[in-house]
Formats: sequence, structure tokens, C-alpha cells
Amino acid sequence: MGCAHPKPAPAPPRLAAVQKPLPPPTPTPPKVRLVVLPLEKFALPGTADKLNEKLSLLKLDDCLPPVLATLSMESAQLQSDCAQPSNECFVKIAHKVESDRILWVDVEKVAKKKKKGPVKIKLSLFDAVKGTMLSQVEETYPAAISDEALDALIGKLTGTPTSAPISTVPPPAAAEPPPPSVPPPPRPAMAAPGPVAKPTTAPAALPPASPARAK
Repeated sequence: MGCAHPKPAPAPPRLAAVQKPLPPPTPTPPKVRLVVLPLEKFALPGTADKLNEKLSLLKLDDCLPPVLATLSMESAQLQSDCAQPSNECFVKIAHKVESDRILWVDVEKVAKKKKKGPVKIKLSLFDAVKGTMLSQVEETYPAAISDEALDALIGKLTGTPTSAPISTVPPPAAAEPPPPSVPPPPRPAMAAPGPVAKPTTAPAALPPASPARAK
């Protein structure tokens, strides 16, 4: 009879790894629709178009790119039957232009008797969903308003500085200037050449006189 070999023990069954369910993705909040009500040209001649263009390029993190409306705040108030500016009036205007937020400009002349004097510019950002004013800033400017002044005012409204960041890299050291060269000492002034004196010839010496002879 042959030798009987024991059968190998069966391998233990493998347990499948339990996968934990992934958390549901965080829903991204919808972007807010922003509409800019443009400033009339006659309210600020020479600056209204420039300011409207800057506001139409405004960038906010929670808003879609702004849309420039075809009517101003004054026209929107008349069409919405808003006699006095109020939160309820602004909500009506926002619904009229199909937006969640509205942004507009108010201009007031400081010296009303002068045609060209300082003016006060106020920017207002209103949230129609919450029914509240989000931000309002104003500044008084002379007759001529620069682009830098408008950018600074918009930066105050959005809370973002408009100036360029200061670089932390030190500037390269300036090369040392070469030592100043020492001028050579001045030469002594030479006298102007005059007539050359001719050498005088001494007269020939006469022979000594002979002594007189005695007679």
C-alpha cells in the first residue's frame, strides 16, 4: 500500500474591502446677477461714460459679470412709480431689470451756483434678494476727475485696493561713482616775448701810455 498524503487545508475566504461612501459634493451657490444702472451724460459731462465703462467691468467673487442696463436710476424710478428712494423701490427696480443686485451712481453739485465746481459722487450697491443696501461710498472731487480717482472710489466700494502691491525685492545697489579726477596744477603764465636785446661789445682797451722822456 502506498503512503497517504494529507490533503492541504482550504484557504480562508478573502473578505472584500468595505468602501466608505463618499460624502456628497458641496453644492456650488449660484452666481448673483448684477446690473449697473448707467449715469446720464448730462449729470457728469466728460466723466459719465468713463465711469459707466469702469463699473461695467467690475469683478466681484460672488457675481456674474455685470450687465449695463439701458435705463438710468432716474428713469427706472419713474417707470416703477417710486416717488421716494427706498428699499422697496430698489427691489422693484431690480425686478424690472431682472437682477439680484443693482449698482448705480448719484451725482450732487456742491456749489450749485457755479457751473464748473466740485461735485459729490456716490456709488450704491443694493441686494434685492435680502432687500438691504450692501455698500455705499462717496467722495467730493473738483471739476476735473482723473482715472486714478475713479478707480480709488470703485476700490472703496468693493473693498479691494487699487494701488499696485509694494515689491519686497530690494532694488539693486547703485554703482559707486568714480572718484573725482584731480585737475593738474595750473601752469605759470609766461611773459609775452619782447624784443631781444643785442649784446653790447665792450670797447677795446687802449694800450697804456708810455712815460714821457726827459729832455
